[in-house]
Amino acid sequence: QYRAKTYGKAKVGAPPMSVPHLDLRVSDGRYYLLFGPFASFKPVLERGRGFLDYLRSMRLHDIPSLLNVAIEHFPLVKYLVSETFKGEKSMFEELDSFAPGMSKKFNWKAVEAGQRVQIIRDGDLQMGTEILVSKDKTYGTLLGASPGASVSPEVMLRCLEQLLPSIFTSEEAGKKKKEIFPEDNLDFLAKNPERYREIRDAVNERLGIKQSASQQD
Repeated sequence: QYRAKTYGKAKVGAPPMSVPHLDLRVSDGRYYLLFGPFASFKPVLERGRGFLDYLRSMRLHDIPSLLNVAIEHFPLVKYLVSETFKGEKSMFEELDSFAPGMSKKFNWKAVEAGQRVQIIRDGDLQMGTEILVSKDKTYGTLLGASPGASVSPEVMLRCLEQLLPSIFTSEEAGKKKKEIFPEDNLDFLAKNPERYREIRDAVNERLGIKQSASQQD
């Protein structure tokens, strides 16, 4: 559970995903203060596999796509390389530049927060979440960015629709889906501006966000 989340600004030339932030979270009744992100690159795709795992997964036709991404997204490549070789001292310096003196106030330690498989399709870098389903529809998985709270319900719904198409096409399932996702596939701003404002105002009130008169239209 989140108690607070404070964002800073990404460095000049750094990708949007590098925006530094402090998180105050509660897990099993204990409070944890986290700072990041610190990116890195690993050639290991699965736990327990070797460092040649990534190279073994490559095919000759993958090389042009990888080179194209490296050229078009050179700032991202440069950022990942610098982050991979960043030491603990540099991490603390970045923490103190975000919140002066913070590194000395708590007993910090570096932990691996998670790992994702980056999607490259047709030579283009994909930043979203990709749903993959087996041909017999008995297995589904997600690749790419891990979906946050705002998009997790939609991603899970799309995954279930692909895994269980016969169930989701039934009239009963349609009613239940409408009950859980009343606004599914609706472009609020273009098709229903009044409903959009209702939801926006409800969210702003819950989060304590005050908007100016110009932002309310």
